Amino acid sequence: MCYPKERRLSEYSPTGKLIHRINLPSAIDHPWCAVALDDRVWVVSHGTSRASSTSASHRVCLIDGQRKQMIASHGAAPGADVEHLDEPRSLVVDAGGHVWVADCANNRVKVLGVDLDNAQELLNVDDKLTSPTSLYLNDNDGLLYVGQHNGKILVFKVLQAEL
Repeated sequence: MCYPKERRLSEYSPTGKLIHRINLPSAIDHPWCAVALDDRVWVVSHGTSRASSTSASHRVCLIDGQRKQMIASHGAAPGADVEHLDEPRSLVVDAGGHVWVADCANNRVKVLGVDLDNAQELLNVDDKLTSPTSLYLNDNDGLLYVGQHNGKILVFKVLQAEL
């Protein structure tokens, strides 16, 4: 669970018991989504929405939760090219360690390598995306579910050859 104003993550058990809490480095402004890669490293997306934009960074970062420091990042100031993000709202990590990002204000889904490198735009407005805000990837059947700001959910078949 992300606490944007407090720059904090909390992980809970299925029964609601707090497992641990991570205070994020000051460079992580307004975290939207976090995924634990293991008991130490987290992938975190962050940045504020355009309506309340005070954040200079819209990134996806690898965070060492024990040392509370950034290991790697993708993105910087908001932008639309392949090296930038604008409101990275949701993340999923597939079985191969690729990080999938719902890049909300750019109307696209990007896939990043395990070190947040080799960015690829996988889906965009040509695929009928409108402000994607949530992702769910089922590695078993290769289906990607994309929730959008307008309330619609789109389902895509993902071929591993595309990555």
